[in-house]
Amino acid sequence: MSKSLQYDLMKDGKQYVFDDYLYKLQKKCFRKLRIINFLPFSSRIRDNILKHFFGSYGNKNVLKNNFTCNFGFNIFIGEGCYINHNVTILDSYEVVIGNNVFIAPNVVISAVTHPNNYSERRSLLIKKVILEDDVWIGANSVILPGAHIHKGAVIGANSLVKGEVKSNCIYGGVPSKLIKQLGGRQ
Repeated sequence: MSKSLQYDLMKDGKQYVFDDYLYKLQKKCFRKLRIINFLPFSSRIRDNILKHFFGSYGNKNVLKNNFTCNFGFNIFIGEGCYINHNVTILDSYEVVIGNNVFIAPNVVISAVTHPNNYSERRSLLIKKVILEDDVWIGANSVILPGAHIHKGAVIGANSLVKGEVKSNCIYGGVPSKLIKQLGGRQ
């Protein structure tokens, strides 16, 4: 299978549309996800698959079942992370997850959206999502394209996050707002 122009646009962080090659990659991802979600989350076999499935996947991670994503190879996960049940990562572009990140159940992290104009809606608009070290994302939260959640931040349950989230702060709500600064190490 040769790579396509649309794949190259995606990897370069530019607007693109799905083509046959990208659909084939998604089908391949779906087949791997069926295996990943079937195996117990503490399985060595599963961890080995995950190390080859993601762009990177560190040690001592827990990825619970019912995980889903678009491709897998655009997701980069550090070490010591805990990703709970029913997490969806729409990795039509890069999603970078640092070390010791906790992601609660039913979280959606999206590096992709569509133009508002219906005549352009087939295109994908992509922006990298970054969750730095020691971030905690509460249940049912949605992280939008371009979000950058800095070290030690906490996102309250049911929040909608876009843009920058400061280090060592709690954010919550729709859209999320600063709730309080946390004490402790910077």
